[in-house]
Amino acid sequence: MIAGGVLATSGVEAGLWGGVAGLALFIMAAASLPFLRCAAPEERTKIERRP
Repeated sequence: MIAGGVLATSGVEAGLWGGVAGLALFIMAAASLPFLRCAAPEERTKIERRP
C-alpha cells in the first residue's frame, strides 16, 4: 500500500497500476499459502501411514 501511495504521488496511472499489481500479488500469495500449508502435511501423513 505504501508503494502504491508513492507511485500515486508521481503519477495517477502509475499509482493505479502499482495498486492493482500489489493487490493481485497479495491475493495470489494469500490464496496459495493455505493450500501449500494444508497439502504438505496431508501428503506427509499419507506417505508415513503407507508401509
